[in-house]
Amino acid sequence: MVILSVIAFFSFAFVAYNIWFKKTDAQRGETQTVKVVRGDITPTLAVTGIVESQNKVTLNFEVSGKLTEVKVKVGDKVKVGQVLARIDDKNLKRQVAIARANLYSANAKLSQLKAGTSSEDIKVQEVSVNNALKELNKAKSDLDKLQHNSSATKEEIRAAQDKVDYAQGQYDLAVAQLEAKKAGSSSYDIDIQEALVIQAKENYEEALDNLAKATLVSPIAGTVLAVNASVGEQVSAGSQASVSSAATSASSSSNDFIVIADLENLQVKASVDQVDIPKVAKGQSVSISLDALPDKEFKGKVIFVDPNPLSSQDVITYNIIVSIEKPDPKIQLGMTANLKIDLGRRENVLVVPNLALRSVEGQKVVSKLIDGTPTDIPVEVGLSDDDNTEITSGLLEGDEIVISLFLSTGQQSSIEKRMGVPGMGLMFGR
Repeated sequence: MVILSVIAFFSFAFVAYNIWFKKTDAQRGETQTVKVVRGDITPTLAVTGIVESQNKVTLNFEVSGKLTEVKVKVGDKVKVGQVLARIDDKNLKRQVAIARANLYSANAKLSQLKAGTSSEDIKVQEVSVNNALKELNKAKSDLDKLQHNSSATKEEIRAAQDKVDYAQGQYDLAVAQLEAKKAGSSSYDIDIQEALVIQAKENYEEALDNLAKATLVSPIAGTVLAVNASVGEQVSAGSQASVSSAATSASSSSNDFIVIADLENLQVKASVDQVDIPKVAKGQSVSISLDALPDKEFKGKVIFVDPNPLSSQDVITYNIIVSIEKPDPKIQLGMTANLKIDLGRRENVLVVPNLALRSVEGQKVVSKLIDGTPTDIPVEVGLSDDDNTEITSGLLEGDEIVISLFLSTGQQSSIEKRMGVPGMGLMFGR
């Protein structure tokens, strides 16, 4: 009896060794057959992203100055056009007043040129001509007397001649001005003045624009996320409002004065590996779950696929944006979101388990039972999901195929169960 017991023990151990130890420590395999059936394929792509606002704006003054008002704080909700802050505008108002006066003056002169010279102006100029002529005749008379006076010195005669020359010039100028007034304004003069009016108008509009820039208003409705200056501080002219949307992602910096985001319309920004990005397209449905809200699932759609690649440590990815339909108020910016992108759907098609497929020299094959013998059959495949693959050619519904199953160490296969052999983990107390 002792000998029989020893023989039985070693026989049992030999069977267990062949079943267990000829497999790897990590996993053991067995085969079974299944039939080709019809079913639905729902492939998905899982990626992780970050919640952000669909509409976020960073605001800075476009002119420099001292802050006189800051009318909002972090957490405040604002409307479109609401005043957020102001800077000291005294100097800007003076510039507006000066530019306005220059514009009025330029317009007045243009009107005068277009209207021509009045009769009163001509009469005034004629008086100037007569006065200039009298001065000229007097100067000539004085020179003539000196020239006929033998006691006159050369210096006195030269000085008298200078007076004549000066009086002649004044007379000629008065005559020319009279003729110009009688002729009226030339088209050249009018063109020049019109150009001066345009320039004065542009200067006035620029001054008004700068004055308007002293007041900062919100271009969107949303919630204030940051206010980075206080009343009395000097702020420098920065860029205009920078807005992020589905197609752009503007990040705020500590230099941005005010940051506002729409927290009611949220989206998820995620990176997709270059291998998977060809599968993703605008309009695809997405299931969204968040680590912070594990019991809820949200729906969304792919609304943007960025064509520009990103490279990090030789890994190429592409950003996508996914909308969130009816977001929960508990969702906060920056939360981690798990996305499952619907890559398409095939209904009532031939399907086989993924484990049934193998690649042989680049060709997909399955092992089909033909007269009870497993035979490799080449097949064409369509879409795949986590469990099954669509077969487009090579098999028929009802065909019996062989699949390989892999069990982790410590699990029992159906073969072991049929033989009544316990898992090796149990045998060795693992």
